Amino acid sequence: MVSFGGLTPSDLVLAPGTGGVSIVTLQLAKAMGAKVATTSSSDEKLVICNTIGVDFAVNYRSHSDWPKTLLEATGGRAADIVVDTVGLAGIEKTIEATAPNGRIALIGGLAGMMDKAPNMSGILGKNLTLKGIT
Repeated sequence: MVSFGGLTPSDLVLAPGTGGVSIVTLQLAKAMGAKVATTSSSDEKLVICNTIGVDFAVNYRSHSDWPKTLLEATGGRAADIVVDTVGLAGIEKTIEATAPNGRIALIGGLAGMMDKAPNMSGILGKNLTLKGIT
C-alpha cells in the first residue's frame, strides 16, 4: 500500500475479502488515515469488519454487480488502491471499482484463473497500474 500504492490519508483502499491479508490491509490503511472498502459473501463477516473500522462493506453474493453497489455507497468514489487477493478471475469487476490512475496490487488468486483475457479498455482508459506481488 505504501511503496507501490503511495497511500495517503485521502485515499480509498479496497481490500476484497475477509481473510488475513484483507483484514491486515484494513487495519493498516485505517491506521494511516485512509478510508477502506471490503467485500464478502458473508453478512456476518461484514458486520465484524464494520466493528474493526471498515467504511464501506458489500456482500458480493447478494449484490452480483458489487462495483456498482460500492460506487453507490461511496457517493461515486472508486478505490485509489486495491489489495487484490481475489485474482484474475475477478479482475474486470476490480477494474470497475478502481478509480482513474488507481493502483491494483495482485497478491492472490482465490477465485482461480481467467477463462479469457480481460477487457483492456478499463485498464487503459483509467490509466491503471497493476502489479503482481509475491
